[in-house]
Amino acid sequence: MVYFGDENHGRWLHAFSDSSLGITTITPCMVLVPSEDGHQLVIADFKIRTDSKPRLKVFSGTSMISEQIIPDIPAGIVTFPVDKYQTIPLAVGVACGSDILVFRNNKPYYKYTLPKLPMVDLEQDVWRRLSDAHVDDIPVLIELLNAIPFEDLTSRSKTFLCIPKENREAFIKEHKDLTLEKKSTITCITTLPKKINDSLQCIFVGTEIGDILVIDPLGFSVIHQARVCAANVTPFIILCSGQYDVDFRCVIACREGVVSVLKHGWLEGNVLFTVTDGSIVSMTLVPDEATIIIATSTDLLLCYTKKGKKLWNITLPGKPITIGTVPLKHYSCNLIAVALQGGSVYLYKGRKHIDTIIASNTVNALLFGPLGQEDNVIILNTMDGSLVIKILKRTADYDHDSIENEGSNKSTQPVKPLAIPKKNKLFVEQTNRERQNAIEMHQVFQQELCRLRLLAARTTANFMNTTEVSKAIQLHAQVVGLGPSFTLTISIIIADSDKPLSELELIFHVSASAYTLSQSFMQLPTLHPGITYTFNTQIIEKEPKSWNNDGDIHSTDEIEEMSYTPLKIFIVKKNECQPLSASRIHLPLTERILY
Repeated sequence: MVYFGDENHGRWLHAFSDSSLGITTITPCMVLVPSEDGHQLVIADFKIRTDSKPRLKVFSGTSMISEQIIPDIPAGIVTFPVDKYQTIPLAVGVACGSDILVFRNNKPYYKYTLPKLPMVDLEQDVWRRLSDAHVDDIPVLIELLNAIPFEDLTSRSKTFLCIPKENREAFIKEHKDLTLEKKSTITCITTLPKKINDSLQCIFVGTEIGDILVIDPLGFSVIHQARVCAANVTPFIILCSGQYDVDFRCVIACREGVVSVLKHGWLEGNVLFTVTDGSIVSMTLVPDEATIIIATSTDLLLCYTKKGKKLWNITLPGKPITIGTVPLKHYSCNLIAVALQGGSVYLYKGRKHIDTIIASNTVNALLFGPLGQEDNVIILNTMDGSLVIKILKRTADYDHDSIENEGSNKSTQPVKPLAIPKKNKLFVEQTNRERQNAIEMHQVFQQELCRLRLLAARTTANFMNTTEVSKAIQLHAQVVGLGPSFTLTISIIIADSDKPLSELELIFHVSASAYTLSQSFMQLPTLHPGITYTFNTQIIEKEPKSWNNDGDIHSTDEIEEMSYTPLKIFIVKKNECQPLSASRIHLPLTERILY
């Protein structure tokens, strides 16, 4: 039975329901696999009973076409191509213990085991001694095992310490001939595309000890290894987005309530945030909105940004069991499906509740995607073992209904106003001010624009006049004398001009530590075109202080300063800083005998 806000406006068609299948699974252990006849459903059935083993079941439509026994309860199922040139059918990878069991064409294909972990030498020595130990020596060896940190022990030692005392001797006899190994248990698994528009995918695996391994499915080798974060945590949900060879973001939820992020090239993830309101029940990503949705054991649905900032939270009407994303491409939106205790599946668009699906029992797992020839199908597995399939109607309109339900969807928790950043608030205030004072601001803008144009015109005119005058002045300089006294003769000719030039000044500049000028400034008369004007000034070279009695120089720094210090000559207009003409002259050095 499906519940709608309006019975005449149903959105889901009930396609299939079978309680005789007796399937028990979780959301990470359900996956849709493309095939030649459409998409197939692959489910890991736990069968948590002593008389049966977990099984991998494949459904084509509503019919089961394959069933394979798997050795242990899986942590998750993924699909990936194992052939670069043949992408269909995809291989199915089942994470069991420390192994990834690969099935292809509904048959066992390959088993990959994670690399072994280093063991404590004391533990190996204890098990060697337990193989030949007397019954009275076992308590002493057990004390040695207890001295080792529990997280550093192998699974055999952990089991041995937890079993009753009367069963320990039989446990030793059963395992004394087996090789002691320390393996890392897989707790979560997912895949990520290797490149853009590429069918190849990398397998991301989270382990019990807090490691993230990236495995190449073509060669089944570890191509990257990193830690979840600096703290000692255990991941149980891993979700990835992006491309491995370009850039990706891996969001990891841990049993301790920590949510961390791992990016390309990192050896250790960073903690995004820590959930303090209860424990994390389930997590999903909304790729288009770049948000993280988390359901907690305290009946809360939390939304965080990809940088770990909390956006909103709502109180759910029941205990959440699992959540999943419902991407509706034809509406360009993503819904969040939340399975609650009792059989209700609430659909949220953001924080708004827009639809409800009622199942016969509490939903353990849910999955949305294409199945068979249908594109929008939701698959539910309930606690009584039923498998329920519902199809979204092509006429369903969530945009219209979300507006209708907006007024009726009142959360039990008051909605807090969204905290607007300071820059955004300043932008809004500036926009409102511009709307209120639009005419005044436009007038001020026009005035400033006119002033800017006037200033630009004046600057351009002054520059053009200065350029013409600079081209008309020809400056020639001549140095007469052997030193230390020189006579500088300046010749000025006005050419290419029909007008005389007045209010000109002649300025000389030279290093005061090397030379002395008799006149460093001259007021020039009016210069008429075609006439050569000559001006003289005296320059006296100072005697270097480093001459010794032999006529040698102790240090050449002072002489080098004199030789590389030019005499600069400028012709400027009165009350202006831009010179009309300039010249540089290097004066000759005076011999010692002339001083």
